[in-house]
Amino acid sequence: MRMSGGSFAGCCSPLKGLTARSAEELTDWTLALGGQLAAEGYRGPCSLDLVCTQDGTLYAWECNVRRTATTTAQAMVSRLTGGGRPAWSTGTVTGIEPMTFDKTVGHLSEAGLDCQPGESEGVLPYADRPPDGRSWRYTALAPTHTRLTELEVRLAATLGHEVL
Repeated sequence: MRMSGGSFAGCCSPLKGLTARSAEELTDWTLALGGQLAAEGYRGPCSLDLVCTQDGTLYAWECNVRRTATTTAQAMVSRLTGGGRPAWSTGTVTGIEPMTFDKTVGHLSEAGLDCQPGESEGVLPYADRPPDGRSWRYTALAPTHTRLTELEVRLAATLGHEVL
């Protein structure tokens, strides 16, 4: 999860920077949660939000027993890449001036940032123009986290402002 000023600002997958111990503990937690929900008769998506400290200690934040922004983005990325597992992120980029959806997509295409089905790299703005015409929600995907960061920097430059 990305935070900006104490508020949710997007998410990134797969997790990076976890120690092997933290990754194993996270796997144990999620399997236990899924097992408990299944035992209670629940069938459907769920997510476990947590915080990982610099020393690798995990703290559970909340469990969402529903489809979340993360599960939706993961499903979209999986469909676009034919089941591939690239790094991906969601966020908001604020353009310098209001634009239509078509103009925004045109800028992404001209900058080589547009994503086509079957590709594992690019930026996808969410459909519909935001109320202010500037604060575009997006999902970006790339083969690595490093490349993903490069795409987000290029996205901000393309729209003339900064990634939130």
